[in-house]
Amino acid sequence: MKVRITYGNGRISLFSTNEMLSPNPFGDANMLTNYELMIDEAGDDRIWLEIQYYRVSDSYRDEMESGKAPIARLQYGWRFVLVDPVSFDDVIAVHLDDKLIAWREDGVLVNGNRFNMCEMISYSGNPNASVDSRMVELYRYLDAAHPELEGDKTAVCSLMGIPESIFDNAKAREMLASTERE
Repeated sequence: MKVRITYGNGRISLFSTNEMLSPNPFGDANMLTNYELMIDEAGDDRIWLEIQYYRVSDSYRDEMESGKAPIARLQYGWRFVLVDPVSFDDVIAVHLDDKLIAWREDGVLVNGNRFNMCEMISYSGNPNASVDSRMVELYRYLDAAHPELEGDKTAVCSLMGIPESIFDNAKAREMLASTERE
């Protein structure tokens, strides 16, 4: 897994779990590793990477039900601060394995995971279009697909995981771009 963080001053930080110094940092009992990337969790102005792992032991076999596999134990590994509060406001983009998952827009670091999931499920337009263009098209689709929301812009934006102000600005930029193309 690679996490690339781009800052407004042009600096890029690249973090990779692929090149760990130790091939098995949690020992031979580690059978499964879980990586959690957390952006601005609880408003703490940080980007964290937390690593947990599942430990196995022959002693767990004594506790298993007949005919069932023993249960591995979740162990907490380490938390890494990838971006601290001093640098948080300078972050303009976060990529996970080359996929844009967060971007700064209008002063807000938008967590794009929900938008990306909604887009994968519901967007059928040009995948190379700008985020603004895809956001506007996705909004139109979701608004039509959910008549029970009765055109409630806040509710439709919430489905996309996008603050309403971010959507309004994207729509205005798209209208300006389409006027300039004409």
